[in-house]
Amino acid sequence: MISSGESYDLKVPENIQRAAAFEGGLNRYGTPNYRIVWGWARKELRAGMMTNFDASGNEISQEMVEEWQPKYWPRDRFHMEVWVPPESYGTPEQWTKETAATVNGSFVHRLGAYPDKGDYEHLFTCQGRDGEFVMPTEAAVIEVIRWHKRLRNRTSEEIQADIDEEIKQSKEVRQKKYRDIIDSEVKAFPWRIWMPVSGQLPKRLEV
Repeated sequence: MISSGESYDLKVPENIQRAAAFEGGLNRYGTPNYRIVWGWARKELRAGMMTNFDASGNEISQEMVEEWQPKYWPRDRFHMEVWVPPESYGTPEQWTKETAATVNGSFVHRLGAYPDKGDYEHLFTCQGRDGEFVMPTEAAVIEVIRWHKRLRNRTSEEIQADIDEEIKQSKEVRQKKYRDIIDSEVKAFPWRIWMPVSGQLPKRLEV
């Protein structure tokens, strides 16, 4: 039983990683385009100022520290990642400009060095509908990869069509809900006259 907030060191089953590599293929550097990681084990380098206090709670000093911290939340879940090419992070100069800072005279990269071979970013959290722990399966991994590939290959027209369809379905759901409410009110209070937001006054409703 995996409880939220506790630290565990779970290994990703080899057959799951093989399925992800086979279905997703390899990138230009020979590493998988998709992979599964354990939340506590997937870490990234972060830099920032740490304030030190004495026993009475008084601030006594500040220092620049670099720490490897878990990248994703929840940490006690498996996560699927997708490889992102280095050019997606801009040029090394842009990376330095956007992520580096000078603090107390020290020049630091708050997100580490430029990912010259790309990096992996979050795609999917392996958990149930209610957020409970779920062990990834080969079938689930393959389904997510195929879904993501279809998503990336869609044209702008297809994306807009999907958006329009979602809006249409949302309107239909709201309209049905409104009609159901009116119908239930009419049956409960047949002597009432219902006035629409716009338009003429309807005839008295009979049931």
